[in-house]
Parts: sequence; C-alpha cells; structure tokens
Amino acid sequence: MTASQEVEEILRITRKAGELLKKLSLDPEMRRPEKKADGSPVTPADLEVSRYLVKNLGSLGPLVISEEALPASPPLSGQAYFLVDPVDGT
Repeated sequence: MTASQEVEEILRITRKAGELLKKLSLDPEMRRPEKKADGSPVTPADLEVSRYLVKNLGSLGPLVISEEALPASPPLSGQAYFLVDPVDGT
C-alpha cells in the first residue's frame, strides 16, 4: 500500500467511526455515562467506537493506543502508532 493509499484508508476508517458515533448517539442508553476504574466517565458509545478504531486502524500495522483500550506494552522509541480518543461528549 502506498502512503497516499494508507492516508485514504485512515480517512475512510475515521469517517466511518464518526458515522458510527453519530448513529450510536441517537440511543440514550449508548450516551449514558458510566464510571471507569479511575472514576472518569465513559459511555457505551465511546467504548464501541474505540473498539472499531482499534480493530480497523490496527489492521494497517501500527500499534493503536486508545484511551479506552491501552495496549499490553507501550510503543518502542521511534515506533509508529495511532493515538485514539473518540469524542462522545463525556
């Protein structure tokens, strides 16, 4: 995959994540905040979009670090990675 194709794929994935969040936001249950272990809020919509982004961006190769799904180990110095924080209103 060329760099240009990779950028287009990243844009496709992130746009689809936005569409998913928009759809999930119509359901009041998906917007209802819960408390994470650290006491900060998270919604089911946020978790669902995070799972989507981790899976789909991860298929491109780089490590994906999400606020809701931290990797087993941090990236190595100089290693490429995606940093994801879905915006859902919490």
